Amino acid sequence: MRRKHKKAKKKLIGLGKNKHFGGGKGHKRPKMSRSKSAPADFGALEEEYGKKKRKIKVKINKMSTRNQLMREELNKIISESEFDLSKLQLKSSLHPDFWENDNLKQEIVSKLLEIAEEFAKNTEIEGKIEDITLTGSLASYNYHSKSDIDLHLLVDFKKIGKNGDLIKDLMNLMRIKWNESHDIVINGHEVEIYVQDSSEKHYSAGVYSIQDEKWLLKPSPEAKNLDFDAIIDKASSISDEIDEISNEFGLKNYEKSHKMAKKLAEKIKKLRSAGLEDDGIYSVENLAFKLIRNSGKMAILMDLRNKSYDMAMSLGKIPTIKVKIANNIDEKRKKRRKKRRKKAKNKAKYAYYGGYLPHRSDDYGSDGGDGGGGE
Repeated sequence: MRRKHKKAKKKLIGLGKNKHFGGGKGHKRPKMSRSKSAPADFGALEEEYGKKKRKIKVKINKMSTRNQLMREELNKIISESEFDLSKLQLKSSLHPDFWENDNLKQEIVSKLLEIAEEFAKNTEIEGKIEDITLTGSLASYNYHSKSDIDLHLLVDFKKIGKNGDLIKDLMNLMRIKWNESHDIVINGHEVEIYVQDSSEKHYSAGVYSIQDEKWLLKPSPEAKNLDFDAIIDKASSISDEIDEISNEFGLKNYEKSHKMAKKLAEKIKKLRSAGLEDDGIYSVENLAFKLIRNSGKMAILMDLRNKSYDMAMSLGKIPTIKVKIANNIDEKRKKRRKKRRKKAKNKAKYAYYGGYLPHRSDDYGSDGGDGGGGE
């Protein structure tokens, strides 16, 4: 009745062709909205369904209603801004696929050491690595399905010599290139390499030495009181700024969008550093950064910064190009995993047919391999 009321009222009194409503000066068209119901407790409400009668009692718990509205509003904010707070929740135990009796499983230790050695081979840090550690969410109780395996190679760049800073920058570029070029997955989680200066402070809930197979900083399973409203507010504010930069880029204001993107990237870096210094990894600033990163917004910001610079520095007629900005970095990973599973399935079929796969031989390279590299 409530849903059809406005339409029915318009049909009765609101759709006539006469523009004059009568009633003298100041007379207005009647409202089409439904009149308010009778006050609460005005009388008993009864409805009859066949032979059965049921009395409807309405009880309003103000506290529970308010809490429910707050939860609905929070869920709405999370849905609109694509921030998943479940990734910040602490688990009751370490990831069972990686840890056994609080120690990293031996096959994982061997594989991570092999990956680290391959990365450092024939580089300036070969033979200069002081420790290899596992850190991040998989070394703590707040892991989730999209957590990366943060593999840190600790190097004291001051001991390398006067070119230490230059080598440090070079290794940072190398590790970025390595992470982009490789898709190594262990138990469903991607490996991300970092070259860390051993003299710099590192913030994490847990740090595990893979070389010595022991905890350098053991995480705590105790739940933290997180200010979710403040975290979402901070993340939403940054997200809105990224959207504004995207709008400027769309309007071809490339120089302006580049300056905005560069300034915002520095702002996020400073905010996160300040939060880590004051309240550690559970600071509002650090957790807001994680929400932004997990939602794919940081990838968008970096892409905008780079593309706007390229366009601003170009001269003459610029050919029509498509600027692809990823909406969510998780989508890229899903595509890579799907492709990898397809290759593994085809490889299994290839082996089953003794090196000959009917009607699908073109799926493989000339040497019969899986066509992939780096794993």
